[in-house]
Amino acid sequence: MDFPTAIKWLESYVNLEGTSTADIADDRPAAPALPTAGATEGLSLAPIRELLGFLGDPHHAYRTIHVTGTNGKGSTCRYTSALLQATGLSVGMYTSPNVERINERIVWNGTQISNDELALTLTLIRDLVALMTEPPSRFELLTAVALSWFAEVGVEVAVVEVGLLGRFDATNVVDSDVAVLTNIGKDHTDGIGDWRLAVATEKAGIIKPASRVILGEPFGSLRSAIDAEPNEFVWEMDSEFQLTRNDLGLGGRVVTVTTPKGTYE
Repeated sequence: MDFPTAIKWLESYVNLEGTSTADIADDRPAAPALPTAGATEGLSLAPIRELLGFLGDPHHAYRTIHVTGTNGKGSTCRYTSALLQATGLSVGMYTSPNVERINERIVWNGTQISNDELALTLTLIRDLVALMTEPPSRFELLTAVALSWFAEVGVEVAVVEVGLLGRFDATNVVDSDVAVLTNIGKDHTDGIGDWRLAVATEKAGIIKPASRVILGEPFGSLRSAIDAEPNEFVWEMDSEFQLTRNDLGLGGRVVTVTTPKGTYE
């Protein structure tokens, strides 16, 4: 497929971004009502796992930093990718949504995937979709493109942003070396009952037994949701690490971070 044909094929699949989980489960058009906090009805990782299996599980070819949270996910991914690149590593970054073009979502060492590379990878995936038990969503297809392309170009570490919540997000096929939860907020939820714990519990689903967990704010009573997931260790803002300086600087900011490993200016 050429690029326009590949994008047209991609857009023929259901777009779950901005659709409530209730709508997904009941196969109804997207409704304006917010979903129940932490709702996961109708969600499954089976389709993306099956598709990546056909591709040879490319997401096992590199290490991963997985980022979730209500706010700050995109900027956290960009900061992290820039820091990793500065050390000389080959770095992939997968984020969503895009602002101007879909290529923005899939980046290698600061450069977006080209139209030709995106079309070529989508063509490869198209030939495998017919073998799947159930059709994938548009986001699952894009996730498969990113994770397989990263293996193709030889990234050493991928920084992957969660699309929604975490536990049943298509990106959660990765076994994260570092799991980041920036914060917990009320976006995309109805705010009824103990919604903060419900959201935290689903976001904590990205934590794997070997994950080093970074919490971008004090979680207080929500730590129970984090500690319920097996992990390597947890660093929490203002506890295990502190931002002891955060000043406006020329072209950015000047920060000092103190962690159990040392102080970084």
